[in-house]
Amino acid sequence: MKVQPPDQGSFMNVKRSITVAAALALTLTVLPAPAGAATLTHSADRLTAKERLNKRVALAAVDELLNKHDLTAVDRYYREPYIQHNPDIANGFAGVKAAITGLPNLHYDVFQTLADGDFVTVDARVTGLGDTTKIIMDVFRLDRGRIVEHWDIIQDEVPASETVSGNSMISSPPPAQHPRQDNERVVIKALDRLYGHRDLTAIDRYWRDPYVEHAPFAANGTAALRTAVRNLPAGFSYEPGLVMSEGNEVVVHARITGIAPTPVIAIQIFRLDRGKIVEHWQNIQKEVPADQSANGNPMTTPRITA
Repeated sequence: MKVQPPDQGSFMNVKRSITVAAALALTLTVLPAPAGAATLTHSADRLTAKERLNKRVALAAVDELLNKHDLTAVDRYYREPYIQHNPDIANGFAGVKAAITGLPNLHYDVFQTLADGDFVTVDARVTGLGDTTKIIMDVFRLDRGRIVEHWDIIQDEVPASETVSGNSMISSPPPAQHPRQDNERVVIKALDRLYGHRDLTAIDRYWRDPYVEHAPFAANGTAALRTAVRNLPAGFSYEPGLVMSEGNEVVVHARITGIAPTPVIAIQIFRLDRGKIVEHWQNIQKEVPADQSANGNPMTTPRITA
């Protein structure tokens, strides 16, 4: 597979993080994946040696660089040319080192880490980045055991006491019990039927109650999902990027238009149980066009060809 190729102290512009998303909740409970959306391939359901190494490297980089603020971690765990997609950070080692230098109180509390091929997704609660706690979903691409590319979606945390569902935006899932390749196929087919074809019977085939929702402005349950689909705006558009998985969880990274004045970028995690979708997390953030970012790169991942 192939993936296409800052200013001091600015890890992100907090004003770009979506915090008022009531209008988005209706349409972003899950994303529509068109038929044929490509996914990564797997040699086995269990993690390969490369995936285990990639996960260790990503977690070591998070701990040593983002939590301990050890800038030498960049030299140990990253490789140039380092491609950055966070719109507020420049490409290369210099960009990431400058960003971390400007954030002395930054701290990551990691809840989920998923590895698939060259990619690792980390879902974390983050403090020290502005005045509010953030939920950040990071996607790292690794090459020969070094981090060479990075995307992230940053959203202000909404406390569980204030979410529609009463659930936290972040949590640790139970152990995997179902082959991940099968899970990817279920998610892609489910999203295609439900959103690509507006087939509400797909909810009965691919989802199961109790359906647990962690998006802060969406309700639990398949009934709420059914209502969301009925209310999709006519201008809704979905552009899939990376689809990856580990165990019972499938990650979808996408660009969405038609639900807000400007496009948004989303990273979603779906948990499946016995072949049905039963839980969902997501982060959404306003898109910053590549020509307005500090690195000249888009915030999206490209489509992955298996």
